Amino acid sequence: MQKVINMMKIGTFSKKYDVSFYTIRFYIKEGLLLPERKNNQYYFDLRCEEDMMLILELRECRFSLKEMSRILSVKRLSGFHDNDSIHFLKGMLRSKQSELKDEIRNMQQAIGLLDEKQQQLKKIPDSTQQSQPQGISMEFLYHLSCPICRHSLTLEDSKLHGTQIQKGRLICPCGYEAMINNGEIATSHMDETTEVWYTLDSLIEKFSQEYLNVMFQCYNWMYNEILEIQTKDKVILCNGENGCEFLYQYMDKLGKDNLYVITEISVNSIRHTKDRLNERYPDYNILYVACDGAELPLKENSVDVLIDDGTSWYDMFDSTDYFLDKVFPVLKKSVEVIGFYPGYSKKALSLKNIKLLYPEANTGKMNWSGMKQDIAENGFHFVSEKLMGDVSDCGTWAKYHVQGEQIHMHVYHANQKTI
Repeated sequence: MQKVINMMKIGTFSKKYDVSFYTIRFYIKEGLLLPERKNNQYYFDLRCEEDMMLILELRECRFSLKEMSRILSVKRLSGFHDNDSIHFLKGMLRSKQSELKDEIRNMQQAIGLLDEKQQQLKKIPDSTQQSQPQGISMEFLYHLSCPICRHSLTLEDSKLHGTQIQKGRLICPCGYEAMINNGEIATSHMDETTEVWYTLDSLIEKFSQEYLNVMFQCYNWMYNEILEIQTKDKVILCNGENGCEFLYQYMDKLGKDNLYVITEISVNSIRHTKDRLNERYPDYNILYVACDGAELPLKENSVDVLIDDGTSWYDMFDSTDYFLDKVFPVLKKSVEVIGFYPGYSKKALSLKNIKLLYPEANTGKMNWSGMKQDIAENGFHFVSEKLMGDVSDCGTWAKYHVQGEQIHMHVYHANQKTI
């Protein structure tokens, strides 16, 4: 046995072969390197150096750990000095060469398929360049009224593009006024500072796959519930807090015979939602209103379907009332309310973090029992409701979330019909 003084310690060995401590320790654990261990120190001799040089060669040739382990075992047994071991090594090399050639062929096929897909995408018209200005359909004027006194609104100083209102003023004798700019209704209490947080990039980068999977299951459940009701020539209301992701996915199935109303207090969010929905559904009648739900300029008893796209929960970050409470006056007695509600248990530590980050948050209502109570107090009955799933990993978007705690994802369908 060589003396310890003629051997290298792990630091010297790591530098000589430009391999990290972690990798060397991993190779030792897997049996690829067999250094001598003395006084809690690893010592690497000439045999270890030969093994390391072979490992680096095999790694460059794309051999797996299991394959490298087999080759090293044969080397240690025979040193590749006999015909059997040489025959074994030749077979391993030929097999790997054939495998790599297959990979190259498969990669070339994949590259060809990617080229083909890109050529197909080039043939799709760029809707952002070809789309016409989207305004407010004249049909919506019948449904508008002052949110203060409920008097009909008068359109003045209007600018039209065909039958679409691009610009104008909506005024009421009581003094209420709202502006129409670029086909959007903007009220005096809109938020012009909050940036858009709910984008396709944020969904992919910041939301966990666990959260997205349950959310998509919630959407599918909601759509199946909507199938049970008549959705033609209806007024459908949805809050734009979440970018109206549900409508983006299912509006084509709900049909273009409806009038869709999207409301959100943030102007930037409304515009982002408008750009996204109009790109996919340019022929649909959609009204975009930048306002708080309580100031929605719709007539009383005008909404047939309310879609809660998780909004009731998100509204609690800066409001004392659920979205249902705010828009209740504009809902028909026959309204169908369908949605999903992500909430914590009442004693969740995450709620304390929310209160620290968002002092205005009403954390006492950020649970399913609070939402159920509010639905009942507004005279609604559940047609159906269920816990769709529990999510422990939300992703990086929820800075307040305590890892390990669960967000309970409930779905529900409620109306005011007598049971």
